[in-house]
Amino acid sequence: MKRLTVCSLVVVLFFLSACNNGETEIQKITENNAEQTLLSFEAIDPHPAYVMNYFGDYALPDALLEGMESEEAVSEHFSDLYKMSLSGASSGGSVFEGKACTGFSASSENDETYFCHNEDWEKSEWLILRTDPKNGYSSYSVCGVEYDLENENDLLELPFYPLAGMNNKGLAVSTYSVPVCEPSSDADRPSLIWPLAIRMLLDQAASVDEAITLLNQYNILIEEGNGMQFFIGDAGGDSAIIQWIDGEIIPLKKDGDWQVVTNFIQQDAPDFEFQNCWRYQKAENVLMEHANKMTAESSMKLLADTSQSGTAGDGTQFSVVFNLTEREFDIVFGKKYENSYSFGLE
Repeated sequence: MKRLTVCSLVVVLFFLSACNNGETEIQKITENNAEQTLLSFEAIDPHPAYVMNYFGDYALPDALLEGMESEEAVSEHFSDLYKMSLSGASSGGSVFEGKACTGFSASSENDETYFCHNEDWEKSEWLILRTDPKNGYSSYSVCGVEYDLENENDLLELPFYPLAGMNNKGLAVSTYSVPVCEPSSDADRPSLIWPLAIRMLLDQAASVDEAITLLNQYNILIEEGNGMQFFIGDAGGDSAIIQWIDGEIIPLKKDGDWQVVTNFIQQDAPDFEFQNCWRYQKAENVLMEHANKMTAESSMKLLADTSQSGTAGDGTQFSVVFNLTEREFDIVFGKKYENSYSFGLE
């Protein structure tokens, strides 16, 4: 009882001291976190590509409580969190008209699950972001940073702008443009811009089924002219294409040993849609021939074989092979397949 009394007194004195200092202690913590985060920013590839560790917490539950419907709301959220003015210029690459990405899920003879993605777009700058939220799963995500580099403080907003990623439960997410996308607009649900929905999944979902349940609780805001679908995979070998059709989420789950996604809606699609996409056909043929026999190396080769080229560095910006079983991944920038970078989560 004496030990409890002394400890209680210490806690009370600490609390009173913090109250007397107002927001000083909290502000010191957030300032230190911001400084640590920005100091961890480092170039790793001349494409260009960078890495950064995010220190501290970005208060995702607060953002999810009422929803977040715009980039301006994201900027306000982080400005309040860090007690500093952020420019709001960070789009995180959220407008991706004309994307033509390729992805697939597959497995190895040792029951390892691979989740693979080519990000095809115009030449840009990319960052691999490590996050360890206080009340969520650790993850790595890939973010576009072309606009954020104009004001380094805008890098602090990047947790809410992932494009693809994997968490330490072995759940991975990526996105693919499609011609038609009709997301829900239920007045009884909060709304999230789509990059924030990806952050929610990385922080809070451990399986494809959990991810679908989470998505069904929100309106996912996908801007006009930027129709898309999500691709989600988990360490148990499940995967699903998340399609938005007639205001509803229509998940198309893996049926067999592998699943391929490109840039058309597969639900009720006629045969010519599959046949007219050479990237889908290439991936399908390889995966049929190597069912349950893929490796990290053969998966990256398939990404190379379905990559695309353009002028001035346009085309495939990065290729990533997530090993969801081992919680590790290899990533290549700008089709330099001889030069990959490896990361892992515990």
